[in-house]
Amino acid sequence: MNITVIGASSGIGLLVVKQALDKGYQVTTLSRRTQSLPAHAALSAISGSATSVTYVKRAISKADAVIVTIGKSSDKQPSLFSDTGRALIAAATELHTRVPFLAITGFGAGESHSYNPLWVKLVMNTILKKEYEDKTRFEKMLADSSLRWEIVRPGLLTNHSWTGQYQVVPELYKGMKVSRISRADVADFLLRQAENPTLLHKYVALTYSR
Repeated sequence: MNITVIGASSGIGLLVVKQALDKGYQVTTLSRRTQSLPAHAALSAISGSATSVTYVKRAISKADAVIVTIGKSSDKQPSLFSDTGRALIAAATELHTRVPFLAITGFGAGESHSYNPLWVKLVMNTILKKEYEDKTRFEKMLADSSLRWEIVRPGLLTNHSWTGQYQVVPELYKGMKVSRISRADVADFLLRQAENPTLLHKYVALTYSR
């Protein structure tokens, strides 16, 4: 299987790369920095921007599944998510690909915002306001496109070890609780969905409690 990881230099993306290589997959990555990636015969690392149609086309051209784990927006690039969304859609359209696209945003994007506790809403309405507005735009772009997409909204991310004991919540419901989850478990879920995409066109929350 050929897995493409866009945004692979750290965090969830780097863990996806390592787990995929451990499973014996061919992996192509696209990220601005490649120094942190492991040296491996099955890894093809492309240094470039996820907002560039040219680089995205090169990265996904042979993919059986695409996993998008881009990092945080910044003052220099406040529209990172929506700019990446445009590049993904344009590249996939030009290549006529129908592979699954699994994209990380966060619980708080889109309609999930109102299901957070008050203190989380306050943070997202102030410190993280621009980032989550852009994540919401990104989600809508994918949902309105012809891509075979899946939006993954993990809870608060930790650096704890893999457990495999996380909760997968494919629907929003009153009283739901989405708290912490390790990056390693999020990476595990993404790879499982790349292998067998059972939740396409869903907004999936990941957490240890619900």
